[in-house]
Amino acid sequence: MSNNYLPQLTDQEVLTIFLYCLLVEKRMSIRTIYDFADNYLRTWFPHLGKTYESFLVRLNNLSAVFPALIHCLLEQKSKTMNPEELKQLAQMLLV
Repeated sequence: MSNNYLPQLTDQEVLTIFLYCLLVEKRMSIRTIYDFADNYLRTWFPHLGKTYESFLVRLNNLSAVFPALIHCLLEQKSKTMNPEELKQLAQMLLV
């Protein structure tokens, strides 16, 4: 939060790692997401950080992004889904 705070790993990279591992690699916990990124994606993200805790702090700082992201995705998806599919999707998200 200081004027000199310029993280080498950007917020966009943190979100990219998280979403890629969650959606493509089907990693469901933040710990397994970090471990996968540390083992397999470090060449793409050399400034990932040395600890799980540092990644967790960065991800937690971005928590306000997720409601807006989900809203945008649902808004776009609702244009192409029939009402029954939309109802099923909403039930899945509420579980």
